[in-house]
Amino acid sequence: MTLEFDDIRTFDNDIWQDLSGEQERIYLWLFDECSYVVENPVALRVSESGGHYVIDKDGIVHYIRSGWNVLSWIPRQDSKYHVSF
Repeated sequence: MTLEFDDIRTFDNDIWQDLSGEQERIYLWLFDECSYVVENPVALRVSESGGHYVIDKDGIVHYIRSGWNVLSWIPRQDSKYHVSF
């Protein structure tokens, strides 16, 4: 199964951003010296607390708590933009 942005099933009032132009998304917590990588992200929703819900191409939903210090990503080669938000 390869999920695309238009396949995302959410509540009507949720605002999701299309991340399909990213190859991977990397969150870093500098003080904890840890990182978390989401490969092939498709969609992002930012919660009121600042946490990130990220859905990947396999349909796995990742929740990344707020408080990360650095966010980086690798754009796909065929992506029109390096930054799309």
